[in-house]
Amino acid sequence: MGWFSRKSKPVIDLDPEVLTLGNADRLLFSQTAQHVAYSGMTGAGKTTAVRHLTGSLLQMQCSFVVACVKPDEGSTWVEHCQHHGRGADCLILAPGKTAVRLDLVAYELNRPGGSVESLVQLLVALAKVVNRNGGDNAQNEAFWQSSMETLLRQALTALHYGSQQPPITMDLYQLLTSLPESAEFVRTEAFLNTKLARLLGFAGHQQFPPHIKQQLGLAFDYLTGTFARLSDRTRSVIEAMVRNTLEPLVSTEAAEVFASGVVNETPDSMMANRKVVILDWPVLVGNEPARAWNALWILLFQRAGLRRQIGPDSPPLVVFRDEYPQIATPSEDAKATLTGRSQKVLSVILFQSLPAAISALGGTDVARQEFLTVLGNHGVKFIGNTTCPETGQFFSQMFGSDRRMLMNGSIRPEELHPADLLFGTPTNQQFGFSEQILPLVRPEQFATLRQGEFFIHRAGPAFRNGRPFKRIQFAKE
Repeated sequence: MGWFSRKSKPVIDLDPEVLTLGNADRLLFSQTAQHVAYSGMTGAGKTTAVRHLTGSLLQMQCSFVVACVKPDEGSTWVEHCQHHGRGADCLILAPGKTAVRLDLVAYELNRPGGSVESLVQLLVALAKVVNRNGGDNAQNEAFWQSSMETLLRQALTALHYGSQQPPITMDLYQLLTSLPESAEFVRTEAFLNTKLARLLGFAGHQQFPPHIKQQLGLAFDYLTGTFARLSDRTRSVIEAMVRNTLEPLVSTEAAEVFASGVVNETPDSMMANRKVVILDWPVLVGNEPARAWNALWILLFQRAGLRRQIGPDSPPLVVFRDEYPQIATPSEDAKATLTGRSQKVLSVILFQSLPAAISALGGTDVARQEFLTVLGNHGVKFIGNTTCPETGQFFSQMFGSDRRMLMNGSIRPEELHPADLLFGTPTNQQFGFSEQILPLVRPEQFATLRQGEFFIHRAGPAFRNGRPFKRIQFAKE
């Protein structure tokens, strides 16, 4: 499979080896392209294990986007890149540390294939991260999400066709935070001074095709009438969700990038230039704004990778997320991992346990199903030490079971006779056999793994032991 090529080097037609697993077993890139997940408690050695994988992928000239949760993650990745000869390809993306400017609205509306709808879906995906623990908002998630989509769609339609200049992120924020609070307000003189009124006035003097006129009519009817007539509670909840989504982009350090009004670099160009993009604003340092920063960049790169035209010189993109649940977008990730292989988009995620991951994603049945879907789409799994019963049970069941023949028996002394003192005690011996179905790896065995020791389980051909899994030990780099 000719995935790797550089203009200065001949195309490599063979399927490259990514990891040597002992006993003549190997992990090839075609298998890694099924996506890779690492599980294990703190101290299990996940960082050591994953460095063997990412080191090989760096040497293969893959492009990377690396989310950062822990404070030292960015500097550690820079050293990792330098160790593997990719120091010059590192690009740090962090507020105050980068000259990259990517106004979100300007980029998404003007890129090839971009549209109002693509921007709406991008913002809705981001909203699922920033509103994840939204209290009452989460009770009727489908309703609130649909309502938010409608508001964003109509507001962006009005901006896109009603602005004298190409709209930018701050325009969207200003429009959404100044909408009429009642239908009566629209009939007052004060309304004429609002951003919505100016958009309406400019659009009214333009010549548009019939279908755009229809879209604009629906947009202005919604913004001046339907939305204004919603109950105070309903309108305030929708407005809060929109503000929570946009404020990390316009009211924090991220504004210098995402609300700059300028686009001087894009995920498409960074990926094409084989950059190792490190999102060095750790979640544990920057809290919710940093979470939105990491999640949005991941979404942008993931979508850029999935929509690009693939050629022999297209570099694979590795989307790397340690502490995955902290910055996950499960519904988007599920779609990306389903189609990513053909687009050379490879996901690498690390997490500690199933209960911790599901709790971080909201703790609901939907969160559980979404996480298990994403995990199931990762065809290669490394499982390290865990004392979590639920996690151990899950992977034990995944490894499977087989039939085993067990022998049992008992020895019961008979009633003692004086002659037995001379000739020995007779016994009544009973033996039996039973066939049982037992797990190939018991749940408690995962708790016995040493640091750096993992079970690897992969989809596809079995290992030399005849199983789809084996036990391996990673040495420190």
